[in-house]
Amino acid sequence: MGTRVAEVLTRAADSAARRHVGFVLGVVDARSGVTTVAGRGTTGRPDGRPVDGTTLFEVGSVTKTFTALLLADAVVRGEVRLDTPLRAVVPAGVRVPSRDGVDITLEDLATHRSGLPHSPLGWVPVLRSGLLTKDDPYAGITVPGLYDALGRARLRRTPGTGRPRYSNFAMAVLGQALADRLGHPDYASLVRARVCEPLGLRDTVVVPAACQVERLAVGHGRRTRPIEPWHLLGVAGAGALRSTADDLLAYLRAHLRPDHTPLAEALALTQRERHRSRLAGGLALAWMRWAGPSGPLLFHGGATGGFRAFTAFAPGAALGVVALSNSTRSPDRAALGLLRDLMRAGSARSGHLPDPPGGLVRD
Repeated sequence: MGTRVAEVLTRAADSAARRHVGFVLGVVDARSGVTTVAGRGTTGRPDGRPVDGTTLFEVGSVTKTFTALLLADAVVRGEVRLDTPLRAVVPAGVRVPSRDGVDITLEDLATHRSGLPHSPLGWVPVLRSGLLTKDDPYAGITVPGLYDALGRARLRRTPGTGRPRYSNFAMAVLGQALADRLGHPDYASLVRARVCEPLGLRDTVVVPAACQVERLAVGHGRRTRPIEPWHLLGVAGAGALRSTADDLLAYLRAHLRPDHTPLAEALALTQRERHRSRLAGGLALAWMRWAGPSGPLLFHGGATGGFRAFTAFAPGAALGVVALSNSTRSPDRAALGLLRDLMRAGSARSGHLPDPPGGLVRD
């Protein structure tokens, strides 16, 4: 199987490479524990360094799955419950909106059913950045500013009702509220202590160390124009992480084999379906789910000004894929195509496996 994985991966990476400045595609087979990575193109740095499994990319909203794991870990430890009201977790003096007498719970935040808007800024700055400037629309938001926006927010619907509506605002609040409740100075400290160190993810960080800076990729917009980094410190839980293909494959391996990690119960909790929609598929804690006849596919993408990321794993096939790009072209299709081909190649040992879905929800 190992030779077959390398062949399929090489073809997929070669096919997708021309669409990106730098592109890294990787797969983990949790049955064997083997990870395979293919890098194409460059980091965009002056030295022309090629990208590989150790190159750091902004992973955007893939961060949300880490935030959900932080919540699950706190639940397992008995520090909070999924149905704990947000107002019981935020610092004293922070106002939390409600609607129809119903409070926002921590689960509502992690499943995009809080009623909070997409962004603490509103749509205009976000759309302007996405369509025109590519500048970080969240650059001016601090943690006090995030909580101030929460206090002024008007909920779009009663919390916990209706179909999920994707919200960076909700996940940013969840990450910061957990950091405050659990006694950490910031989200970066919390995710490092509770997720990255236990899972051995040394290159998954909010702020890169000096020894990691030289491995950072440079983001690119249209016509391969370099884009300034997005830091997102005020909304860290929604999208501030940087990571490598090697680290993210280890992260997916942990999800595929949670019992082999110190976070077994929490990893399992994040994958359980919390909400199902006929049109949108299922939703776990942050992870989106597509239910096939042989088991679920869980996935999440990420986007910042000059980067795109995609992660997916199929527990029934014991396979996970990661795709990272330092340009604005989506890597989703290449990652899903790779996973589909590998699932088909492994059908003799895994039974009938469904094709991954198309038309995925993006942030």
